[in-house]
Amino acid sequence: MPTPTHVPAGTDVLADAVRRLVDAVVRTQVPAATVTEAAAAVDAVTAALSGDLREGPYTPDLTDPFGNPVSLVTGPAHPYAPPVRIVAGADGATARFRLGSTYEGPPGLVHGGMLALVLVLDHVLGQAALGAGHGGMTVSLELTYLAPTAIGSDLVAQAHVVSVDGRKVSLVGSVRSGDTTTVTARGLFLALDREKAAALFPHLTAS
Repeated sequence: MPTPTHVPAGTDVLADAVRRLVDAVVRTQVPAATVTEAAAAVDAVTAALSGDLREGPYTPDLTDPFGNPVSLVTGPAHPYAPPVRIVAGADGATARFRLGSTYEGPPGLVHGGMLALVLVLDHVLGQAALGAGHGGMTVSLELTYLAPTAIGSDLVAQAHVVSVDGRKVSLVGSVRSGDTTTVTARGLFLALDREKAAALFPHLTAS
């Protein structure tokens, strides 16, 4: 089994600080000189962190498929992740999260693409498939937007498997704000067998 990528202690704290930084960048009204000074300070921090960078893709801990600390969606050590907290099992997946100004689209509202793609429903459906024993890759994702989603609101996303046909796994999901369902989703995933997983992720199957 491959050795998981080392994530330095405190990276989650750093990522949370970067989230606050990004939020400040998109909302700041300070003078231009202050912005210039801040950019120089950020460049200095970036240079310090770049002193030792990993090469190649991240290698997760295969004994914990739900625990990737640098996941784009759920990773506490990934500054772009909200992060989303997901509980997944055989009956489906439930995620709780909040999207602030970093993810704003229309004024005061979450960008619809953030709720769709990569970042919420696609991931939650994928985790539901994995929890049900059908981990695989997205083939299609169909969304219906029912209501705007306000930034800063407490959101719940849910998904579950509705049918399995060979390697084809069909799922449905939704995002809810309070009692209002703002988005529904229907997805098709293709479960990976060992051979296809090895072809896609050779670094995970190497001894």
